[in-house]
Amino acid sequence: MGIVRKITLRYLLRNPARTLLTVAAIALSVGMLCAVAGFAASLRDILEHAGVITRGSVGSALSPYYAIAAVAGIIIVICSVIVISNAFYISSSERLRQFGMLGSVGATGKQLGQSVVYEAAVLSAAAIPLGIALGASLQSVVARLANTVLREAKLVIDAGLDFRVALNPLAVVVAVVVALLTVLVSAWLPARKAARTSPVDAIRQAGAVQIRLEWLKTPRLVEKLFGFEGALAAKSLKRNRSKYRATVICLTLSVVLVVSMSSLVWLLNQDARVRFGGYDYDVLMYIRGDLGAVDGIDAQLQAIPNDGSRTYRYTVLSVAIPDGFYTERALESGMAYPGEYAKQMILYAIPDDGFLALSSANAGVSGAVLLNNAVSTINYERINEFAPYNCAPGTTLTYGVDMGADADRAEVLGELTVESVTYAVPWWIPADNYSGSNVNLVVSESTFRGMYALNSEVFKEHTTLAYFVTVADSPAYSESAKAVFAPFEKRDGFFFRLFDASEQARQYRNLIHTVAVFGYGFIAMLSLIAVTSVVTTISTGMALRRREFAMLVSVGMTPGGMNKMLAVEALLYGARSVVVGLPLGVALSLIMYLMMSGGLYLFPYQPPWRAMAASVAAVLLLTFATMRYSRRGTKKASIAEALRSETA
Repeated sequence: MGIVRKITLRYLLRNPARTLLTVAAIALSVGMLCAVAGFAASLRDILEHAGVITRGSVGSALSPYYAIAAVAGIIIVICSVIVISNAFYISSSERLRQFGMLGSVGATGKQLGQSVVYEAAVLSAAAIPLGIALGASLQSVVARLANTVLREAKLVIDAGLDFRVALNPLAVVVAVVVALLTVLVSAWLPARKAARTSPVDAIRQAGAVQIRLEWLKTPRLVEKLFGFEGALAAKSLKRNRSKYRATVICLTLSVVLVVSMSSLVWLLNQDARVRFGGYDYDVLMYIRGDLGAVDGIDAQLQAIPNDGSRTYRYTVLSVAIPDGFYTERALESGMAYPGEYAKQMILYAIPDDGFLALSSANAGVSGAVLLNNAVSTINYERINEFAPYNCAPGTTLTYGVDMGADADRAEVLGELTVESVTYAVPWWIPADNYSGSNVNLVVSESTFRGMYALNSEVFKEHTTLAYFVTVADSPAYSESAKAVFAPFEKRDGFFFRLFDASEQARQYRNLIHTVAVFGYGFIAMLSLIAVTSVVTTISTGMALRRREFAMLVSVGMTPGGMNKMLAVEALLYGARSVVVGLPLGVALSLIMYLMMSGGLYLFPYQPPWRAMAASVAAVLLLTFATMRYSRRGTKKASIAEALRSETA
């Protein structure tokens, strides 16, 4: 081993904390990049197994996931470069002095270059294998969590659709190259500066510190709140802000991601509440066909065990509009226009007892009830609700098919007498099935059957039975219902659709959990890099400030004053990350809210207060704890020894 390699290796061993933290930063960077690329490769294998894409192709189905993986990879690479280079930069003055000493005893520029290359090789050789192993471990942990969630949601039943550990060779090569280049460049910069500086100036650090008066002005508020120690802390951060800038960026990015991811999970949960929270049933079925066949299916469905059910029929027809039928409000709203001849009519048929409860007339189950409510419902939220019709009981309405179209196609079927008018929508009709833009009439089941008998072919084509069921085990009920419908599937004119609302809601919430697992997993991995950067920056910086601390103690600063100064430094250090990170995170969460709401604003925006408070607490706790721990190492040295020492 040459003298240059021996000196370089000795330097690394003499500074174990800095060496280990640098190795940790490189390993985390390589591991995260491998993990993200591995998840993308595993997703591709899953889609190939499912037949979504063909092997060797780059389908459009993968483009969003590749875009997300690319963005995550870019973020990781940027953070990795920042953290690794920062680990070298904060000790650049010490490295410059070391290269100056080597130059003073005759080391050539070539030998200094060899030292840099050897240091980069040693650090990379130790860190890169650890990083690859860490990436595989991270994949394994997150993949197990994701597979568990997906299987519980019954989104995955095929073993070939599981996430697995997959190392992407290209990602490994990119991670290795990025780590090697970053370490090499970061170690080479002090060597280049030493080569351009005389050995004496490099050892004496001539010109290493350049101070301009305006840079060190202390904010009056800091000095007023924290006194002389606070002023010293603020001056120290300003003097060394270039060394702390990289770590502030990493912490800021972590805060932004935590706040925005927490907001995304909240938005998805709110969307699930709006999307599925309005359901007062578990299973919904639509059946269209011959009335006799539909009645037979209804009887079989009633025999399947359930906790409750209700049905109604609806027929889509058209109705002639009498003069003065619409109110001024309806005309102004645009739901109708003067002179309109016909309008689409929805004829609802509900059980006789329900119709009697709805109707205020004494005509029994005959006639119709007009629903005089133009409410529009979007995701179970009622908007634009008013009474659109001037219609008194006793009004006769003519109904038929295509009455607003060509006269040749129009077909009048009969007349209906409005026995009563109500503003309330009967509970049989769920909010998402009701549209106030149509003319909505309700008749009894008995009246409907009489109308059906007169025009059976038309009603057979235009009538649908809506069947709502409340049941604990909705998947089992759905399977039983499908078995009932199976014999009718090939009949002409028969239509059937089943919607398992309970299962859909459960799958959607489990999908949210999967997003949270991946999102928070990525944030946790990125936060490890930020933590490594904080620990590296503060611990190395504190070790290099032993002489400064000894000088302050020698002029009378008490241990309490020293602790106060460092506490203020930690506070200011963390505050910079929080002050920038929180507004950016809130802004990003607000953008996501606006994108997801689509301009409807069905639920109000709420800043992620808990995530914001947790981010502030975590950042301050990390900086305070690291500063306090690093300070313990500087207390052991004597003042005289610290003042005499040129370096840590």
